Amino acid sequence: MGADDLPPIQFEDIRNPMRDPIEIDEELASGISVPSQLADFVEILGIAGTVQFLLHFGGTEVYLPPHPSGRSRLERLIGADAIRALSARSAALSVDVPLANTWIAAVLTANGATTRQVARHLRVTERTARRWRQKARTR
Repeated sequence: MGADDLPPIQFEDIRNPMRDPIEIDEELASGISVPSQLADFVEILGIAGTVQFLLHFGGTEVYLPPHPSGRSRLERLIGADAIRALSARSAALSVDVPLANTWIAAVLTANGATTRQVARHLRVTERTARRWRQKARTR
């Protein structure tokens, strides 16, 4: 089988952080302290929704239209009602979405993720994931 025989790689497949999905049980993660910059996201999206949102949009600026049009990737992920709720809480039409990697690592750890799974989801070394998991267990 040569390189010409391989199917084309889809860009969406390459950057999908949830290839190895981890079920997030809100109850298991409920004891984890939520950083203040995530409070609105967690209140509106829930813990599992916030993790998905951060994995897709963390580290970027996201436009929060007061009247979503139904065409954005953001709306496909969290829905129009959630966008309107986040928009109502924001003083601006866009927000800088935090990475919140240590919090995500704590949530994933609480839900039984291995060090390797945390590292893959957050695109960090296993050493970093191990350190974050240890910090999450000592809180």
